[in-house]
Amino acid sequence: MVFFFMKRKFIIKSLSFLLVLILCLSLNATVKEYTNYNYKNFKFHLCYNHTYISRKKLAYYKAVGKLLDNYINLKKRYGEINKNTILEFEIGCAYLGKAPYLEIWKNGNKLSFLLEGKFLRLNELVKIVEYFSSKEWKPFHSPTNEDYEKMREKAFRDFMNLLDKKYSKADWDFFRNKKITVYQVSKLKVYYENENIKISLNGKDLKIPLGVCYPIKIKLKIDT
Repeated sequence: MVFFFMKRKFIIKSLSFLLVLILCLSLNATVKEYTNYNYKNFKFHLCYNHTYISRKKLAYYKAVGKLLDNYINLKKRYGEINKNTILEFEIGCAYLGKAPYLEIWKNGNKLSFLLEGKFLRLNELVKIVEYFSSKEWKPFHSPTNEDYEKMREKAFRDFMNLLDKKYSKADWDFFRNKKITVYQVSKLKVYYENENIKISLNGKDLKIPLGVCYPIKIKLKIDT
């Protein structure tokens, strides 16, 4: 009888340990989700972990994607980018360790930029468009060995410093005071202006953040 209880206790402890182990592995597993915005001149992919990204961030990048698409079209009209070229950016999810992973390449008529581990703002993304508009851009990828954390961080910082130094002379007036409607139902509108996401009703801005409960529920429609 004593042996039976000892054996039962051992089995319960073993099962409990196994359950905790499975739970820990599940919590540490990285789930990647993507939201894609496809425009005429520009394809924009947002990668995020654990199946969550704020509505405000999605609204921001949807509007930024549209602005970049219009800007690339302007570059094509000026002859700075080939009219058949498509730019494709992917930003977001972390790569292996903490340091960001950067990759730049060309495939057919597509120029691609991948940055895993960081979300960039409009001013940084515009500089990358400027970089691709020049004749000096080169294919590149960060070291892929996980031991090269410092080297990947340095490669990212060097690239961003290069953008700041040589590709900051964009047509910034093109982006100022542009209103991009992200979502609209009747007279209720979610829109972008000057790096801010705003909500208006009957043409008047509401001082409430996107994502809280409203008298009328707002559901952000994401076009993929």
